[in-house]
Formats: sequence, structure tokens, C-alpha cells
Amino acid sequence: MGLLEFFKKQSSNLNPPPKINEPINDIEIQKEGYHELINVCVEESIRKDLVAFFSTLKNHNGDYDYMTTLNFVLDQFFRKGVHLFIVLDWKQEIQDLKSGLDSSLRDNFNIIIDLPAPDKYGEQQTVSHKNVFNDYDQTLRKINFQLSFIDTNSDEYVIVVHKTKDELAAIKAIKKMGYECLNARSPKISPEY
Repeated sequence: MGLLEFFKKQSSNLNPPPKINEPINDIEIQKEGYHELINVCVEESIRKDLVAFFSTLKNHNGDYDYMTTLNFVLDQFFRKGVHLFIVLDWKQEIQDLKSGLDSSLRDNFNIIIDLPAPDKYGEQQTVSHKNVFNDYDQTLRKINFQLSFIDTNSDEYVIVVHKTKDELAAIKAIKKMGYECLNARSPKISPEY
């Protein structure tokens, strides 16, 4: 056996490394995740339209235009003005986070609260500024709500708001959608912790 054959044989014995956040291609599992997420992120009175949308959802993982089912959902909800998800680029203004939270709380839970003022962080600060997500999360926790982040392994934040008592349900739902769930103190979100 030559050296090349030896290395081929050795490499064939190795297990491939696990893939992180590989999209789940089973659309039925994805749908379960989305259905479970809306159960914790919106009041029952407004779930009907969302349930109908997710019931007919098709798998978009690997799709040329959307790449993932989540991207398709985010695009459709943006077009329809549905505030289940707050999507922010890492360099987006803090005012956009505040506006997204205001809309999510108002539309999904019929709640209006005073959130931290964006100008408290200084001029031209972004959502990635130290303590921004933690401060907003702490304000929400005073009324028994919290932020959860869908880890898309990109330079964007995909955020949902839910009651703190539903944290485990949100984590399980997001996992079924094919992603990890992070919170405001996760090192990827707030490296200062």
C-alpha cells in the first residue's frame, strides 16, 4: 500500500465534523417550530392568520432567492407588516430596536411600556454598543417579558419577544426551526458578559 492509499484509508475512517446551525430540511419539523413560536410570541386572539400562513409553509432551505425558510418568513412578514420578528443589522441605530420592540409589544401583546431612550447611549451608537440589548431586556423583564435571539450565524440580529415563563418553549421552538436560541447575555450578543 502506497502512502496516498494509506492517507485515503485513514481519512475515510474519520467522522465528518458536526455542522453547526445546519438548516433542518424537514418542513414538518420547521412548521412545528414556527407554530410553537407563535404560541409564545403572540396573543391567542391574533394567532389565526399566522397559523394559516405557517400551515402552508414550504421548505425554502437551499432556495436560490431566500436560501433559508427563515429568510422567506422574514421577507413575507416584512411585506405584510407582521411584527413577530425584529431583524436588525449589527450597525443599525438603537432607535430601530426601540421601534421594533414598541411594535412587537403593541401588536402581539397589546402592551405599551417606556423603553430606554436611544440617546442615553450617545450620538450615533448602534445596537451593538455595550449593554444596549441587556438594558432593553432588563426593562422587559420588569414586566415578565424578555428578548430571545435566533442565531443565524450572521451579522444580523433576529429577535423575538415573549414572556419569561415561556423561555424554554421559545428555545425548543427555535431549535425545531433549525437554529440555536440566545439571550441578551449570550457572548455572541453581548460580548461584555
